[in-house]
Amino acid sequence: MPILETRSHISDLNQAIKDYSEFLADVNVWNNSKEPFGHIDGQTETNYIYEFYCLMRILKDLSQSYKIRFDVQENMFPKAPANKKGWSKFWLHDKETNTPLFQVCLGTRIHTELDENGATPDISFQLSEASDRPFPKDVVFILDAKYTIKSDQSLKMKELRNFGMVLIDLEVNKVEPGIIKFNEFKTITLNSLLTNCNAHHSKKAYTHERGFKQVGKFDVGEEFEVV
Repeated sequence: MPILETRSHISDLNQAIKDYSEFLADVNVWNNSKEPFGHIDGQTETNYIYEFYCLMRILKDLSQSYKIRFDVQENMFPKAPANKKGWSKFWLHDKETNTPLFQVCLGTRIHTELDENGATPDISFQLSEASDRPFPKDVVFILDAKYTIKSDQSLKMKELRNFGMVLIDLEVNKVEPGIIKFNEFKTITLNSLLTNCNAHHSKKAYTHERGFKQVGKFDVGEEFEVV
């Protein structure tokens, strides 16, 4: 993708994030905070911008099924793997009872018994009672974002294999299908890799056996495909 086209695409992603944030502000997600994204600026890496675009697009879809609350902490969102404590997150509440159901965290570390550093999925859905030091038992669903300049290509086998291993380490490779209630994205019934490139169709069985799906062309102006 040429440099000018890349810059245009980044601009499109930032505009989409702004549009989603305005929509979420209108449904009171931000608790009257109208400018939640000062942490994204001209120096922010494209991978992170894409990751945040995925989060915003997912949250907008989930707002049809849940009441979403923005939990402001001392820091906005991590741009690199970080411990959960002190970073902002979202809560999904039951629309009728207002009961908190899940926490949605961006880039926060999940600890394991074997590895203190554990793993850091891009977007993790955690139980409402999960502490600031989450372990696999606290995690119910994971989304990971993979951005590439070469959007005409497909996800690489290495990326599929690595994500599969993360799911095993975090014990979410046998997630209950449909545990998170999507709307437009209702076919995302398993943990998923979201990407702006193509899904790897020939590895569909491989990924499903390991508890996840691929969501190709998940991007501005594209028609996404769940494989």
